[in-house]
Amino acid sequence: MENRIINEKIFSEILEKKLTEEQYKRALKMLKVYGPFLSWDVTNVVLKSTEENKTEKILRVLELHNKHKKGFFGNSSEANNDTRKMFTRIMEKILGFVPY
Repeated sequence: MENRIINEKIFSEILEKKLTEEQYKRALKMLKVYGPFLSWDVTNVVLKSTEENKTEKILRVLELHNKHKKGFFGNSSEANNDTRKMFTRIMEKILGFVPY
């Protein structure tokens, strides 16, 4: 399977009209911070959050995780594991996805 990356243009087309201006700026910053290999994850959780009125909560989790990890994603298996766990917790605990 090819690696899909959500760039700023695609991100904007998907989310800009679904978020307030302030939320969009924060979400775009998180897209940039988490980088291209996590762009799909960031986009998916933010998009789903708009459907469930949980955008503020999701953005806070993304921002707090980034602050804790100090923007270090990609070269450390520990950072990657913590980040993967964070996305899993967002999907299961906040957005209510059930793993199969």
